[in-house]
Amino acid sequence: MGWFDLSSKDSFYDRADLIEEGLRKLPKPQCVFVEEHVLGFRAGMSSAGIIVTLAKFNAVVCHICWKIWGIKPKTIMVKTARSTVGLKVPKGENAKEHVVAWAVSRTPSTAWKTRVVKVGKRKGQTEYVHGSIDAADAFLLVNAGLKIHKK
Repeated sequence: MGWFDLSSKDSFYDRADLIEEGLRKLPKPQCVFVEEHVLGFRAGMSSAGIIVTLAKFNAVVCHICWKIWGIKPKTIMVKTARSTVGLKVPKGENAKEHVVAWAVSRTPSTAWKTRVVKVGKRKGQTEYVHGSIDAADAFLLVNAGLKIHKK
């Protein structure tokens, strides 16, 4: 599994350029799946600013895919993706943790990068790095997308 580490880039445009450079190095895929933007708010979740920024960035990445490969990305709602692959997240539980566990159970463990927490309450514990969590989301979308669009 892989991802693009955008942490070294400060601006939206520099991050988009990094994505474009990285995607140009990949072979042309048969199809591209993108998580549908969030349509509502829930207490304790992302702010309006975060949601708008993510939607804007998804739109830019979709355009880059179209520009490079001539592929129109297909969007999938995250709940639809989970139900399509049979992933159930009990109410009140962390969906990301379930998605990562689901993805890890279906791939070699070496595909997922981890780190050991160095400070705080979780010091000494191993956790997946943010890129691995994002890759697990992408892995879920691809699996769901292939099932949905196979029909």
